[in-house]
Amino acid sequence: MDLSARELCLNFTVVLITVLLMWLLVRSYQS
Repeated sequence: MDLSARELCLNFTVVLITVLLMWLLVRSYQS
C-alpha cells in the first residue's frame, strides 16, 4: 500500500504545479 501514498503525493504535486501555472497565466493576462 506504499505505492498508493506515493501516487497521492505525485498527484498533489501535479495539481499544485497546474494551479501555479494557471495563476501565473491569469496574472500575466491581467497586467
